[in-house]
Amino acid sequence: MSATKDSPKLLSIFGKEVVKGWQLTLPISALQHLSGAVVGPVGIVSQDSIDAFGHRLPKDQSIHDQSFSFGSGQSLNNQVIKDELTPCRYSFALLRFIHKIADLRAIYPAARILLSKFDFKSACQRVHFRAESALQCCITTKGLGGLGLTLVSLRFTFGGSPCPLIFCEISETLTDLTNAIIHCSDYDPASFPSHYSHLLGPAKVEPDNVPLAGARSLMVDPEADEFGTADVFLDDIFSAIPQLDGDSPGDRGAHPALLALDVLGRPLLPDGGESLPRDKVLAINKAIPEGTPAERLIVLGWMIDTQRLLINLPTEHSPRGRPT
Repeated sequence: MSATKDSPKLLSIFGKEVVKGWQLTLPISALQHLSGAVVGPVGIVSQDSIDAFGHRLPKDQSIHDQSFSFGSGQSLNNQVIKDELTPCRYSFALLRFIHKIADLRAIYPAARILLSKFDFKSACQRVHFRAESALQCCITTKGLGGLGLTLVSLRFTFGGSPCPLIFCEISETLTDLTNAIIHCSDYDPASFPSHYSHLLGPAKVEPDNVPLAGARSLMVDPEADEFGTADVFLDDIFSAIPQLDGDSPGDRGAHPALLALDVLGRPLLPDGGESLPRDKVLAINKAIPEGTPAERLIVLGWMIDTQRLLINLPTEHSPRGRPT
């Protein structure tokens, strides 16, 4: 339904994906010559994003319905051998993060705890399908107007059940590297800057007259490190770092994740040297309002306030919200 209702918008999305090399275009007649080709339904979903100033913006995303059952009654997602995939640990990311913030406050009752968050740009579309998998993720533009084409997905799709589990191998490796940098006592952001360091502004801290809330005893040991911690949910990596004596505000907070992204994603070739349009690995617009260390930040849809040790739903209009 969403595909036919918003067909011009969906065709525009497909056009951008073809230009970037994410989709391979073929005539529909080629399908009968592609052994193992599977065509599935496609749709469009509306989401929210933010600009460089933190203002909410609408964002449309194409989705593949790979849970659709064909004549055999078995969808592609049902045919995935999940026991051979890396277990996905994302479900408890927010809970882990909250526990570690509380433990950091117990370790440092008089220190500010600064939060940062960064997003991969076009995360799943950076991962290539092998040929057999790509052929099982075909869609067509039939019924959408314009040319009747087959699109073979060369990159991971939104709708394929194994894609998040496979991508977690990348995002968790990035998080492990970020934590290794955080925990390195010799790490100096000024000596090892990231290409993205210039995006960060001065740390956003609460007024001095706002008292630091004390941490209560925990029933579990979150194993928080004295230098801070980073965690990840899909393509969002977020960190909590104590501001210690002698540190400038946010010195060590956001830079480890940016440096890890530098290691993971190669720099783009200058002067249009890329053979296809290619985005930076970091979502730049989101990094400006969300990456700068702050005591209050929206993480996974929740406003976390490390000064008051509060978590609440943010207001609609501000990326940093207000306390309720």
